[in-house]
Amino acid sequence: MNTYINIVKSDRVLEKVSERLDGEYTAEDLKKILSASQVEETEIFQIYISHPDPEEAARIANVIAEVAPEDISGLIEGSSARVIDYAKVPERCYTPSYQRNVLLGGMTGCVLAVFYVALCFLLDVRIKDEEDLTALFDIPVLGQIPDMLSIGSASQKKYGYETAAPKSGRGGRL
Repeated sequence: MNTYINIVKSDRVLEKVSERLDGEYTAEDLKKILSASQVEETEIFQIYISHPDPEEAARIANVIAEVAPEDISGLIEGSSARVIDYAKVPERCYTPSYQRNVLLGGMTGCVLAVFYVALCFLLDVRIKDEEDLTALFDIPVLGQIPDMLSIGSASQKKYGYETAAPKSGRGGRL
């Protein structure tokens, strides 16, 4: 089967295909859009044409199906290559699957985001509370500096007064 596939991909066959397509594509252009593979463990192979226009892809595949058996039979004695099915115009896009790609991209993004957050957390070496300090230095904590911003806003709410911003270097008023 690999022999047949290589004959189909050869310049000899693709130049004949190019002639039948009125020179719209060169043999090199056809090589880029052509792929072929053996069907499981049989003596059957499939030809795939990747082209943005599905009708044009079917037309190219059908011309290859007309030209290839003649050349395969001419090159390999005793060969009886025949076409089983001609190409049909696909009803939907074969590749890429946008739905699958979006799903895979979203899942990959979520995994990377979780990995990034975990890595940032694990690599953060700042001391955040007294537990971190005692774990590092095995000395007792004698005091703690309060957060003045949270104390100020809490006392304002508790006692119901506001402080004004200082004017021209003078102290504030209560």
